Amino acid sequence: MIDSNLHHCLWNPPQYQHSHPESHQLLKMCRKKGFKLISSKHIPTFFGSTGLPTTIDLTWADYIAQHLNPTTSTRINNHPSDHQPIITNIFPLDHTPKQRSKHLSIPLRKLDHKKFITSLLDILEVDSPTPLDPDINTINQSTLTLTKEIREAFKAQVKWVNTNHNHMKLW
Repeated sequence: MIDSNLHHCLWNPPQYQHSHPESHQLLKMCRKKGFKLISSKHIPTFFGSTGLPTTIDLTWADYIAQHLNPTTSTRINNHPSDHQPIITNIFPLDHTPKQRSKHLSIPLRKLDHKKFITSLLDILEVDSPTPLDPDINTINQSTLTLTKEIREAFKAQVKWVNTNHNHMKLW
């Protein structure tokens, strides 16, 4: 966050047309270094003695911060100061790996489909015939059972391997 005291049409309110030459340099330097303006554009942050609202307080984010879902808001009516506060919220990423503790040892396309179907048929049990007009609970239960049985047929064929999270690169 910087109080640059620089005016530029990119961030100033539309009625304020003045731009400082240094603001172009600031913009060029920030873009070159990977910074992006994340503060609200065209929202006044300074009410000077002339009463003309301008935007001179800016919030910039680097490449990493841009991916933390930053949001900013400017509170107008900050009577104790001539500058309006910019509230910046960032939502930190969880740096723990999002991978499961186990993974498949072979790609799905290499599965033996005949073996999978045979395993599935062995697992499927027909306890009673399906009613002609089942209710929603019967359908839901049948769906859950079928999903579980398909998963079991899949597990019967596939080898699962533990993942060592200590050897994983986080970034």
